[in-house]
Amino acid sequence: MGPTARLLPYVRRYRRRYASGLSIVLAGSLLSVAGPLLIKAAIDAIGSGDGSGGVLRLAAALAAIGAARSALMFQGRFSIVATSRMIEFDLRSDLVRKLLRLPARYFDRNSVGELESRVLNDVEGARMVAGVGMMMIVSSGLLALFSVVSMFLIDARLTGIAMTPLLLVSAVTAVLTSRIYRQSEEVQERLGGLSAAAQENFTGARVIRAF
Repeated sequence: MGPTARLLPYVRRYRRRYASGLSIVLAGSLLSVAGPLLIKAAIDAIGSGDGSGGVLRLAAALAAIGAARSALMFQGRFSIVATSRMIEFDLRSDLVRKLLRLPARYFDRNSVGELESRVLNDVEGARMVAGVGMMMIVSSGLLALFSVVSMFLIDARLTGIAMTPLLLVSAVTAVLTSRIYRQSEEVQERLGGLSAAAQENFTGARVIRAF
């Protein structure tokens, strides 16, 4: 089971809260696509010589959509981030209970600083995946999907030309993802070493000063 898959039991505990938050994010993403379409309608109205009344109505609709989108995205993000905090609490509690049940020889083989890093830094990283990470994947993915669909509806040929560079971006992203993952693991390991060194130095401060 991969590291991300281990989060699934915790996510399932709050699936209703996730479903509610993601539904709100979905509605906000739909409104994000409506804005450019209104701007297009306003430009077409100006180009066709229509009166300013239609343009003003479109501007008012655009402002209303912007306000509604901001409110929905705030509420959706708040719900998901709050849920990730609950998952963080459950993870940290389970980890501490597990550590308390381990035999004494385990603590002889592993430094207290590294264990503290697992409880603090690693759980914080898991919270970011369950909260901000999931929210950005869903919101950005939906926004990209809806945007591409609306672009094709406006001009399929121009959309095809505009999306050609995205193939290169996707290839570069695929190459960099594995490298970023490895570097993230190295950062976590170094944080563990740093925490261990700091804990040992602070705990033995009196002995170090005596020497």
